[in-house]
Amino acid sequence: MGRQSARLYFQGKDHKDIYFNGHYHDQMYLSDGEGNVTLVWEKVNDNLFEFTVNPESKLILSVWGNVHINWGDGQGIEVNNNGSLLSHQYGLSDSRFKVQITGEMTNIKFNPGSGMNGALSEVLTILPQSMKYTKDLGGIFSGCTNLMYIPERIFYNCIHVVSMENAFWACTSLKNIPVMLFSRCVSVEEFGGVFLRCSGLETIPEGLFAGCTKVKSFHNAFQYCQFSEIPEGLFAGCPDVEDFSALFFGCSKLITVPEKLFDNCPVVKDFSSLFCIGGLEAVPEGLFANCSDVENFASAFEYCQNIKGRVPELWRTHLHVKEHSRCFAACTKVSNYEEIPSTWK
Repeated sequence: MGRQSARLYFQGKDHKDIYFNGHYHDQMYLSDGEGNVTLVWEKVNDNLFEFTVNPESKLILSVWGNVHINWGDGQGIEVNNNGSLLSHQYGLSDSRFKVQITGEMTNIKFNPGSGMNGALSEVLTILPQSMKYTKDLGGIFSGCTNLMYIPERIFYNCIHVVSMENAFWACTSLKNIPVMLFSRCVSVEEFGGVFLRCSGLETIPEGLFAGCTKVKSFHNAFQYCQFSEIPEGLFAGCPDVEDFSALFFGCSKLITVPEKLFDNCPVVKDFSSLFCIGGLEAVPEGLFANCSDVENFASAFEYCQNIKGRVPELWRTHLHVKEHSRCFAACTKVSNYEEIPSTWK
């Protein structure tokens, strides 16, 4: 095997350039006595965004800001707009193309208004510093059915984002979520549909929303996902959530739920369709013990036909609930089914 060199990247305000021998440099090399490069220091372009695409599908995206787009096939375009639809069709190829966007990009969305598309494959860099003041990342990767990889800190610069609604809707090839994905998203209030129809997801990291203390809604967040477990502390850092409606709707492989899942969410109002048509086999007695402000349990467990044992007596513990129709509809295998009031089933 030949010699290999190591490469170090510097990014951030303290490493704009490398100072050496009286000059600033974008790159600096070290070599051994035979002239072989052994180590490379390289400056990172803070406003560079890179991703790979599959040439079989037309790339469709909207970009905000004044940027240059290198499509990766020898073609490029200068863009200065506020989200006009862009597209690029690649020729036949057995390999992926690397797209580079440079400049002052303030926002980007893939497949806007076009449903599902398989062009985007991997995101290689975090979103640039020029997106620092962006507030809406809703639908940013929506419908990217072949997206397989995202950097752990892709949203590191997006500290003012308020909405992540449908951000990864139908990203069916995404199998893992980095635990630090939203660690800097301290201003987010809306996570509705964030992973809706991400049927390839295998696990959910416990600290995923740990720093998201301002979130108010997770409606439809994991609808139709097929993971089999939920970490107990998933929402431990989200005390202001009001809406969990259809949170795990259609999650057919989810058979158990931690009893303390909602313990730190005392102001929830809406649990409607929470586990509707899912695979649950049991409901912990104290699942909603700390949620005294609930107003809506409608269809929360509707058609969860695998539930056995007793279900919580919500009709006794939550007397002020306004909507509860079909909460336990078709849950005929539960041992206290006959005790459930007709208005709750």
